[in-house]
Amino acid sequence: MDNLFIFKKSNMRLIFAICFAIGFPLVVSATPLSTSVDGGTSDGKQLKCKAYLSVPAHVKPGIPKFLFSVSGTGAYTTYFHHSKNENVYFLTIDKPGILPDFNKTGKAIVDRALFDYYTINTLVTCAQNALYWADDYLKNVQTKTIFQGHRRGLLS
Repeated sequence: MDNLFIFKKSNMRLIFAICFAIGFPLVVSATPLSTSVDGGTSDGKQLKCKAYLSVPAHVKPGIPKFLFSVSGTGAYTTYFHHSKNENVYFLTIDKPGILPDFNKTGKAIVDRALFDYYTINTLVTCAQNALYWADDYLKNVQTKTIFQGHRRGLLS
C-alpha cells in the first residue's frame, strides 16, 4: 500500500495536488451529490469539471474517512464509482467535457469541444475547487483524509 497517503482534514488544502500522483478508480454504485467546479481557462475556453461526493449511508462512532480519488487521463466518468459505505465520504472529479451516460451504466459521453482543451493545470484547479466544495459541505465533520490516484505524477 505504498500508494496510499493519509492526512488530517486541516492539511487538505496544502496537499491537493498529491491527488494526481496516486491511485485507481473504485467500481461500485450509488448516487453521489454533484456540482460543477471551475477549472480555469485553456486556449481561451472556460473549463469546468464535474465533482461528485458520496455521503455515507450510516456514520458509526469514530472518525469517518474522506477519500478523494483521482484517476488517469482517459475519457471516462467517475460518476459510477461511488458507494454509500459506512463512515466513508468519497469525492471524485470528471474532466471537462465528460458526462455520465445513464443509458450505458459505467460509460461516458465525451464532448470533444471541451475535453480536448483540458490540461494538467485544469485538473489541478478542478481538484482544488472540488476539495473546497467538499470541505465546505463537510465543515462540521472531522474526517481522516485519504488521497488516492496514480503515482507517476509524484515521481515526475
